[in-house]
Amino acid sequence: MRRILLAILFLLSCGHARFDWQLPIESCYDDAIVAAKLLYDFSEPSLATNQKVRGASFITRGTTAVVFYNRKDLWRIQEQYGRDAVVGIFAHEVGHAIDKQRGINSSESDADVHAGCLIGILGRNPEPLKAFFRAESRPSATHPKASVRNNSVEKGYLMCKRLWGR
Repeated sequence: MRRILLAILFLLSCGHARFDWQLPIESCYDDAIVAAKLLYDFSEPSLATNQKVRGASFITRGTTAVVFYNRKDLWRIQEQYGRDAVVGIFAHEVGHAIDKQRGINSSESDADVHAGCLIGILGRNPEPLKAFFRAESRPSATHPKASVRNNSVEKGYLMCKRLWGR
């Protein structure tokens, strides 16, 4: 029953794409959470602003899970790459939260697959997130290069888009 109600809420919420620019940044997080709850039974992490974070970041301290985000940075990303990039960034962090609660130590590529999947479920476009990765992703010991990240996004997107038929 809960999944049916979430599915109805999801279908109603996805009609706002034409007016996305008028919605607060936090609604991108809400979209990612709604899509994730259609697939997984998990506890939603808290959402908090932190101006020192670049974009968004998932952090756990004990049993507390938080997605920190930099509102100013995400507004800039939205203006430059589009709202779907911001939804993808939040979906990536939600992917880390899902894996953490399932006892999986997820890599950045795993979280990127989640991001692509949730974007596909929402009927959104993965290209803005991929453009963001191409332009702004900085490879490190934990974060792969943009082409690897984009392949992971595309893999998740195609898998879930087929399943949900959106």
